[in-house]
Amino acid sequence: MAEKKLYKEYFQIDPKYFPQVTEALIKEGKVNWKNYFANDSFIAVLKQACDMVNGLSPLSMFTWGPYGSGKSHLLLTLISMLKAKDEEITDYFTDQNLSNDLLNKFIAMKNSGKIITIHRIGSSDITTETDLVLAVQQSVMAALDENGIDNQGSASMKDSFLEYISKPINRTYFDSLIKEDDYAWEFPEMSVDDVEKIITGDNAKQSEEMLRKVMTVMKNIGQYGILKDTNAMSDWIKDIIEKNNIKAIIFAWDEFSEFLQNHPMGLTGFQTLLEISNSHPFYFIIVTHEAEKVFADSKAAKKFLDRFQKPVEISLPENTAFKLLHQAMKITSDPVLAEEWNTKILPAVNGRLSEVRKRILSFERASSSKKSSFTDDDLQGVAPIHPYAALILRQIASMFNSNQRSMFDFVINESSDSQGFKWFINNYSPFGKMNILTVDMLWDFFCGKQVSGLSDDVRGIFLSYDGLKSESLLPEEQKVLKTILILQAVSVRISNDDLLSPNAETLDLSFRGTDWSVGKAKAIAEGLREKGLIFEKPMANGKKEYCVANGNVGDGIKKYRDQAIAETKTTSLITIAGLAEAVVIPKPVEMRYKPEYTSESGFTTAYNNQLRHTYN
Repeated sequence: MAEKKLYKEYFQIDPKYFPQVTEALIKEGKVNWKNYFANDSFIAVLKQACDMVNGLSPLSMFTWGPYGSGKSHLLLTLISMLKAKDEEITDYFTDQNLSNDLLNKFIAMKNSGKIITIHRIGSSDITTETDLVLAVQQSVMAALDENGIDNQGSASMKDSFLEYISKPINRTYFDSLIKEDDYAWEFPEMSVDDVEKIITGDNAKQSEEMLRKVMTVMKNIGQYGILKDTNAMSDWIKDIIEKNNIKAIIFAWDEFSEFLQNHPMGLTGFQTLLEISNSHPFYFIIVTHEAEKVFADSKAAKKFLDRFQKPVEISLPENTAFKLLHQAMKITSDPVLAEEWNTKILPAVNGRLSEVRKRILSFERASSSKKSSFTDDDLQGVAPIHPYAALILRQIASMFNSNQRSMFDFVINESSDSQGFKWFINNYSPFGKMNILTVDMLWDFFCGKQVSGLSDDVRGIFLSYDGLKSESLLPEEQKVLKTILILQAVSVRISNDDLLSPNAETLDLSFRGTDWSVGKAKAIAEGLREKGLIFEKPMANGKKEYCVANGNVGDGIKKYRDQAIAETKTTSLITIAGLAEAVVIPKPVEMRYKPEYTSESGFTTAYNNQLRHTYN
C-alpha cells in the first residue's frame, strides 16, 4: 500500500553526482559545460573576454570566489565556448535566456581569427621563476600542437635539452652527474636513458616534473643557454603570435591561489608575462579563492591587480544553488512512481509549504533593494526539504572548506551515521506525520561532529549544545534548541539580515507547514528561556534575537588564549610542562655539573650563575 512507502522509493540519487568541477572530472569528460547555470558573474566574464580579445580592454582577467562558488565550472564553460560551434553557443544562450546582443558579440569575437586556448589547473608546484617559465612554455607548446601549429618559434627547453644530450660527451657527463650524491635522490637509480624516456613520454605531468629536475641540474653546471627567463619567454610568445597570425592566446589558469601566496611580494617574473598584452594578444584568465587577501599588503595587491581588468567575484547565487540542489535530488526513473510523485505527493507537500514560501519571498524583497535572487519554483524544487531549511542549508554549508561538507554532500552522502538527505528519505515517509526535513535536521550532518575548520565563534556555538545538558531535554525542546543554534551561527557570519536571524518569527517559520501548530516553536523557546538555557538579546532595529547563554564561547576562548600567549614566558613553559624532566643527563655529568634550564631572555643570568658555581 502507498502508506508504507518511504521517500526513498521516489528518489534515484546518483552517488557520483559532481557538484564541484575538478581536474580529474574535466579530463575524464564527466563535466558538461552546457550544464553551467549562467549568472551575473558569468555574464561579466563573457563581456570582459569579448573586450579583451577585441582589443577594447587589452588587459588580462582576474576572477575569484570562495569554495563551491562554481569558479572551475565557469572557466571550463568559457574555454569550451571559445572552441564550440556557433550552433552550440546559440542553443546555450537560448537555454539560459541570455542577451542576443551578447550572443552576437561573443560569436563575432570567437570567429574573428585564430584563438588558441590553454586550460591549466593548479600552481602549488610553481615555486621559482624557472618553474613558471617551464609551466607556461610547456602549456603553450601543447596547445600549439593541439591546434596543428608547426611554427613554434625558437626551440623549447625540452628540445634544447634533448639536443644537448644528443652529443655523446654531454650524454655521458649528464649520466654521471645524476648518479652523484647531490642529485641521486632526485634521480634514484636512474640513467640518462630513463630521464629521456620520461621527458619524451606521453604523460605530460611526469614529463614536466622530470624536466624541472633536469633544468635544476643544467643551471647548476652553468648551462644557462638552455634556460629561458620570463623576458626571453615573452619574446618567444610574441614571435609565435606574429609568425602564425594568431588572433589571441588565452591562458586560463585555475587554482592560481598557491602561486600568489608563495610569492606575496616577488611577482616580477609573472608581471613580465602579463605585460605582453600591451603589445601582443596574449592574455591570462586567473582564478583564485581570494583576491587581495593573498597579497602581503594593499600596495602589493594594487600593483598586481592594476594589470588586470576589474576583478570579477564569482559567487553561487541562491537561485543557482537551489537549481543545483534540485538536480542532485534526482527523481526515480520508474514511470509509475515518478507519475505518483509529480502529480500527487510533490503537490501535496508543496501545498502545505505555500505560506512558508510566500513569507520567505516577502522577507527577501523587503530586506533588499534588488529583486529576489530566487523564485517560488526554485523553493518548490527542493521538496521535501523545508524551503527555509534549504535556505539555511546553503548558508551553513558555506562555513566549511571544500574538503569538508557541502550542501551537495548533504544530499548524496551514503553514510547512515551522517544523517543527511539520504538518511531522511530512508527513514521518513511522505504519508507520515513528520514528513518534511526541517532546519534542526541539519544539525547531525553539519554541527554534531564536523566542527573543525570553523571560526571560533561558530565552533563555540555548536559546541555549546552538549554543555547545556541537552540529553535531559524533551525531543521537541532539542529540535528548537538546535534550530536556534544553527540560526545563531548563520547570523554570526551574515549579520543584519532579519530572514537569517534567530528570532521568534524565523523560529516559527522553521516549522511552519509541518504538524506543529503556529506559535508552538516560540512557546518551546520561551520554556528554554525560563530554564536559563537561552536568552533574548535586544537588537539595534528594536527586535530581539534568541541566543544560547554560552553560545559566544569563541570570543571568550580567543580573549584568554591571546592573554596567555602575551603573558606566558618560555621559562614558565619549561616549569609548567615539565620539560626539564624530559632531558636525561648521564649521572657522572650530573654529579660534576649543575644543570640549569632557561630561555633566551634569561640566558645571561643563567650563564653568570654557572660561572659563579664553577669558580666557587
